[in-house]
Amino acid sequence: MLLIGAGLAVRSLVKLADVDPGFTPEHVLTMGINLNWSKYTKNEDRRAAGRRLLEQAESVPGVLSAAVSSSFPLDPDNIAMYNSMGPMPQNFWIEGQPVRPEEVPPLSAVRACSPDYFKTLGIPVLEGRDFAASDDAEAMQVAIVNKSLARHRFNGDNVIGRRVSFDQGKTWTTIVGMVGDTREFGLDKNPVDTIYVPVEQNPAVGSLLVRTNADPAALVGLIRRAIWDFDSQTALTNVETLEQARSDTLKSPRLTASLLGLFGVLALIIAATGIGGMLALSVNQRINEIGIRLALGAKPADVSRMVIG
Repeated sequence: MLLIGAGLAVRSLVKLADVDPGFTPEHVLTMGINLNWSKYTKNEDRRAAGRRLLEQAESVPGVLSAAVSSSFPLDPDNIAMYNSMGPMPQNFWIEGQPVRPEEVPPLSAVRACSPDYFKTLGIPVLEGRDFAASDDAEAMQVAIVNKSLARHRFNGDNVIGRRVSFDQGKTWTTIVGMVGDTREFGLDKNPVDTIYVPVEQNPAVGSLLVRTNADPAALVGLIRRAIWDFDSQTALTNVETLEQARSDTLKSPRLTASLLGLFGVLALIIAATGIGGMLALSVNQRINEIGIRLALGAKPADVSRMVIG
């Protein structure tokens, strides 16, 4: 039974490793950004800090693209919060779909990100457009939704041009694009409904993502130095490649499979030892019979087949 359990666990692990996360983790470096909030008290200060962080990261040789965001798929901090408190979505209202007082408005995860966020992570833009530099604080409020939300809240219809609100209709945000689904909280978790907003319109700078043309781990020192050249008081946390973050999500099932496999092998050795002992006892009790069989012309191979059978 242990061996069967180990086989099922290994099979599940292999299938989990083959799951499409919805993004391309190769050659992507991720890190948490903790700004000194006593210095960046205003939204404009945070917007400027986000722009400077991008400029510093993009100036490092070997960097193909960079993005800042409030978070990213498989963010260790997000996964830890999800495991302890569950998802923490935000209510939103859809224009033309009134919510009765007794009903709960739709829920969605909300992520702020810069224009190159989807390009850096390799998330496909399925309809509409990506964010642009013109989507700033003075421009019309815009958003991009993932395919899951479009399917659940708009019945898969064209979402471009539809409007949503996060303050019960006081202000409206226009949907300008739809992107593919990503597994935010683990490869074994289904994609969640997500609304993306421009970081210039919602200045929540919490992460830096960098796509490189070589091993991203080799650029950690250069990128760290470039960020500290901008602000030496910026704290960097969870600095790792996205491939490592993806591998970390498999730690628990990998440990389960390893333990079940170890105990299964031990159980197999114990069972084989027990069977060998019983076989030896059986042969010892039939020594006289086996001797007579050999004396009457039985071949050793015949005796072996009889005993093993």
